[in-house]
Amino acid sequence: MSKQIQKKETTALVTNEEYAGMLADLPSADASDYRIPNLVVVQPTSKLAANPGEVVDLNTKQVVGTAGKPLNFVPLWFWKSWEIFSEDKQNNREYMGKEIFSPKNAMWKWEELHADGSRTRRYLNTNVFMILEKDLDSPMPQLYMFRFRGKSTNEGKKLLTFWTNAKNYKQIPFSYLFSITPTMVTDQKGKYFVSTLANVMEGDKYKTISGEALKIAAGWVDMIAKNLAQMTSAQLTVDDPEIEDVSSVPMAAAPSSENTLAF
Repeated sequence: MSKQIQKKETTALVTNEEYAGMLADLPSADASDYRIPNLVVVQPTSKLAANPGEVVDLNTKQVVGTAGKPLNFVPLWFWKSWEIFSEDKQNNREYMGKEIFSPKNAMWKWEELHADGSRTRRYLNTNVFMILEKDLDSPMPQLYMFRFRGKSTNEGKKLLTFWTNAKNYKQIPFSYLFSITPTMVTDQKGKYFVSTLANVMEGDKYKTISGEALKIAAGWVDMIAKNLAQMTSAQLTVDDPEIEDVSSVPMAAAPSSENTLAF
């Protein structure tokens, strides 16, 4: 029995190798065609068919994480974007869209009042391209995008700070593992989940990836770097069912993107 099973596995492997020669002739999507699944933490007010606190893949609607449990990931790249809303005098809010953070809009104010009594509100989000730790040994690891927004904005800043420090100390930022834990918070506005970020620890040291796992991560980073403009622009058009769950807590305007940490 075991010999028969082994024979079948060997045959399948050889067949795959034979077909691999056809890959160069197959069509590929352009960078502008590539759609990266978004991961979101489901809020109590969400319209998604999922439980509050779950982390859901918006593409497949698959649950990849649950409330109170850390979801480990490798951050590959981050970029920032504005989420823009318009409010009338009665405080009725309308979503206006997203815009990539750039030197041209870096000093936008979080709130802008207009002569007719309406106002524009802007929220600065941190967007992270990532792969999940559990997918690192997959034959085809999935690239995801996760947005730190609203009450979770400061959690995203933790990642940006560590990433920059790692670069300054000549470390590879995408070799480190982090976790997102959907954490229930209660205040005067009610109950909601914050995406608590933390380094994954191995004893008293930061856990890192190496070998084939790091090679996979580096391959994704290289692909993102070469296609960044198209990939980030495509994210601006993603239909986000959680858009109305953005906190109304004022967010300060960001400093100029030219102001970076240096040692």
